[in-house]
Amino acid sequence: MTRNPKLDPVNGRFLPNPIGQKTEKMLREEARLGVRFEDDYLEKVKNGDWGQKRFSKRWHVGNRSLIFGRVQEGRRSWIEMLGLPRAGHNPAPPKGDNAKTCARCHADVPLERAHWIARRDSGPSDSWNLVDLCPNCHTLLDNGDEDVVREVKEIVLLKAVRKLLEQSDELALRKELVDTCTAITMRQAKI
Repeated sequence: MTRNPKLDPVNGRFLPNPIGQKTEKMLREEARLGVRFEDDYLEKVKNGDWGQKRFSKRWHVGNRSLIFGRVQEGRRSWIEMLGLPRAGHNPAPPKGDNAKTCARCHADVPLERAHWIARRDSGPSDSWNLVDLCPNCHTLLDNGDEDVVREVKEIVLLKAVRKLLEQSDELALRKELVDTCTAITMRQAKI
């Protein structure tokens, strides 16, 4: 299937697809997956719990801004082309583990799962050791920025204590609380 793109006579750039018209890439991927893009997006991202990265991989799109991006230089994302509602734009950010914003700076960007105690230092993948951060805060944490380290330590401690308080065995709780808090404050894997 060869396409005959239309060019803007003024600047020589490709003219964008009209609203509601799908690109060739969308149509190919719909045929491969056997599902309409709109239905899949609404089910998995808007009304489901899939993130941008996972959804983009499913649709064989390396640069997720092609699907989810903002308008810039006359380009539109697939969501904008098809007039679909954006996912994750709520007036009040959710609290706790369901938050879709950076745990430290509250930026509404694709998040990274950061280990408080690094994996290279035998840090576990337990929920108390993981925190969702934006790429900037994650880099600052890994580079040892004092303010970020202090704030993330507070977040991780609070998260761990809340989780531990759900236990009913008080003796086990006391020991686990001390061990976990010591590991977090010393930033070392539990002994």
